[in-house]
Amino acid sequence: MERLHKAPWRSQKRSLYPCTRIIQFHSTS
Repeated sequence: MERLHKAPWRSQKRSLYPCTRIIQFHSTS
């Protein structure tokens, strides 16, 4: 079950990473 949970989470994090970077950049500005 741990493996099943990690698989989708990794894919989500990869897609969210760029979004979070953009949000952080705007927040710092």
